Amino acid sequence: MLNWRYTLLACLLVTAGCGKNAASAKTEASASASASASATGVATLKKLEIKDLKVGTGETAKIGDTVWVFYKGTLTDESVFDTHMMPDLPISFTLTPGNLVEGWIKGIPGMKVGTHRLLSCPAALGYGAQPPSDKIPPNSDLYFDITLLFVSHPENPKAFDMTDKGVGSGPAAKIGSSVKCIYRGYLLNDKEVVTSMDTKNPDAFTIGKGEVIPGLEYGVVGMKKGGKRTLLVPPGIAFGMGGKGIPENSPIRFEVEMLDVK
Repeated sequence: MLNWRYTLLACLLVTAGCGKNAASAKTEASASASASASATGVATLKKLEIKDLKVGTGETAKIGDTVWVFYKGTLTDESVFDTHMMPDLPISFTLTPGNLVEGWIKGIPGMKVGTHRLLSCPAALGYGAQPPSDKIPPNSDLYFDITLLFVSHPENPKAFDMTDKGVGSGPAAKIGSSVKCIYRGYLLNDKEVVTSMDTKNPDAFTIGKGEVIPGLEYGVVGMKKGGKRTLLVPPGIAFGMGGKGIPENSPIRFEVEMLDVK
């Protein structure tokens, strides 16, 4: 259970016989060397380096899984060439060799949901001599700051995850139970997209009759009156194609409080 994704090319030419003194020529030569290094990228890493700033406790990503991540990509000089971080939505992709830079294929599997990882990728595991954008010079080492938010396994794409924050008391909800609950639903960037928080008019449904989305319907099974639970629901049993304020293919995090079970 869970507790919880390019710069300026410049070349300076220096010649010795243009009326400049030796110091000036030396300064320009140094600038030329620096510009040349920038134009060809900075490749000093020999192997992929992995550093976890935080280790998550959720589901583990593996090859073939679809993952949702926040990430920032920088060059050796710390300039940013791409970013998908809060408050933006995360990006999702499938961990398939050939579709991603090799540094991600080697560096993301093994991460648990909630893990915050730094990847230092040598040029050979990045874009090598043919980067896709002029923001990345050829043969550049790449540095990625990645947080894994959600994992969907192809063998069980409708599996949801839950964490109980309070157990409650009385009978546990089961298939056929009539329940009343209040909840809030959030995208992975913490934007609230759905809510039912009126205790005088809570959401009421019978489990197993399809009266609410499957992730919420079956996510409350086992809850007792007074119980509180966090559900992390994949798109296939949430809102799939999207809806008002909900982008297509969005996992939803529900914060649920059970008010009654019969």
